[in-house]
Amino acid sequence: MRRKILDLKNNTQVEVLKVPWFPQQEIEWTCLVNSIKMCLEYMKNTYDNPIIRDIVPNMSIDEIMKITNTRRFTGTNVDYQLIKNLNTKIEGIKFSLEENIDLIKLSKKLEKGIPRIIIYNCQFLTIGIRGAGHAGVVIGITEYDIIVNNPWLGSEYFISHENFAPAWELEYNQAILLEPNPQTKLGSEGK
Repeated sequence: MRRKILDLKNNTQVEVLKVPWFPQQEIEWTCLVNSIKMCLEYMKNTYDNPIIRDIVPNMSIDEIMKITNTRRFTGTNVDYQLIKNLNTKIEGIKFSLEENIDLIKLSKKLEKGIPRIIIYNCQFLTIGIRGAGHAGVVIGITEYDIIVNNPWLGSEYFISHENFAPAWELEYNQAILLEPNPQTKLGSEGK
C-alpha cells in the first residue's frame, strides 16, 4: 500500500510505501530490530496481498531482539549468521543479505511494494565522521533522494543520493532484502 507525501525541497508529491515507523530510543542501538519490526508490520497490516498478510507473524521488539542477538547498547552483528537466524525463526519471510547492490535494485522491489532495510553509516551521513553501521527502511526513491524510515532520525527522512552514496558505501552497499514466502505455510500445513 502506498501514500503520497510532500517533498519540501521540490514542493511536489512523492509516492512512498505506507510503512509504519518505530523509533529507537536515543541511547539504544536497536535500529535493525526496529527496521525489521517496521517491515513485518507493513507486510502484516498493509501489504496488498492478503495471503502474505496472513503468514507474517506478529512479533514484539523483544522477540526480534532475541532472534537477532541484539543488545540494547551494543547493537546487532549484521552477517550471514544473523540472516540464518532470521530465516530459521521467522516464518513467512525469506531474508537475504546482499552487498554491493544499487538503488536500481532497491527501486525494483519498491515498485512491487516490498520495503528493504539498508545498512549505512549514519554518523558519516550526519556529521562526516565514520561511526557504527545503522539500519533504516527504504520507503521511496526519487530522482534525487532516497526516502527512509530511519529509527533514529525520523520517519519519511529524505537523503540526497549524493550524501547517501558515501555513507552506504562505507557499509559495503549492504541491504537486507525481505521477500514474502507463502510457501512456508503451505508446506507446513500438511505436517
